[in-house]
This record gives sequence, structure tokens and C-alpha cells, in this order.
Amino acid sequence: MMRARIALAAFPWILLLGCSSQPSLPEARCRAAGGAAQLGQPLTDRSADAARMGAGALRTQVLRYGAPAPGTDVDPQRLNIEVDDKGVIQRLRCG
Repeated sequence: MMRARIALAAFPWILLLGCSSQPSLPEARCRAAGGAAQLGQPLTDRSADAARMGAGALRTQVLRYGAPAPGTDVDPQRLNIEVDDKGVIQRLRCG
């Protein structure tokens, strides 16, 4: 009787452990073309967020246009936003 109660009490928790709203790594890849509507726009928090969401990226990094990314880290979930000297978005790339 006691075992049955413990099993019933634990059942909902076991079900919840099997469910996850986090996408797996292959599903959470960035696609820069999805943020293309922000090209030519001034960089603001809003335009950066719109580009990130459009690209399906989890993170962003802002770089000077044409400059290499600092370091050697490659992150398939990051959108690199390249801006010119006036702060206008010129290029979007993932990595």
C-alpha cells in the first residue's frame, strides 16, 4: 500500500523530467538570412533583438564591419552583427 502511494506521488515528477522545452543543439542553430530585414538599419537594442530572433540565434555579438571576430570561439547559436562607422548594420553572420 505504501509503495503504491510513493509510486503515484513520484509519477508526475518522472513525467516532468522527461519533458524539456530547451531545443537540442542541432535545432538551435543560427540562420543569418532570417535577420536580413535589419540590414541597413541603425543598430539599436530593438534592431539587434529583431535580427537575433529572425535568425533563430540565442546570442548576439556586435563587430565592426569587416573586422575578424575576436578569439577563435565558434558558437552556432550566436549571430554576429557587423556595423559600419555610423552604427548601421551591414552584415549578419552566424558563428
